[in-house]
Amino acid sequence: TERSRRFPSAELQFERDKEKLLKRRQAMPEFMVDAYEKEGASVGRSQKTMGSVMDIATGSLTMLREQRETLKHAQRLGFDILNRLGVSQSLMRAVEKRETQDRIILFVGMALILILLYFVVQHRSKA
Repeated sequence: TERSRRFPSAELQFERDKEKLLKRRQAMPEFMVDAYEKEGASVGRSQKTMGSVMDIATGSLTMLREQRETLKHAQRLGFDILNRLGVSQSLMRAVEKRETQDRIILFVGMALILILLYFVVQHRSKA
């Protein structure tokens, strides 16, 4: 080939390395070859599973973003209607303040759950 004409020593080195690897595989006990094959199949299945988990997570995130936009729009419409009905600005501020407090409670709760899950995983790995 063209490569062997340009790099004859590299081609010979490649062939020698290939032969070494094949001899090493042939010298490897059959149970180790089977174990490596099983490990490779397991890694492949794990990659497929992680791919599907990532697809599901991406889809869920997209749906949540769409729902968020829909709810924001509904909230704006609700505020517009309340303004037309003459609801006081102080009541509107109280509603917005409550929304902020609820968001803080949500994120603190999520952080606590993550910390709890971390300690559960740590405890199970030690057992």
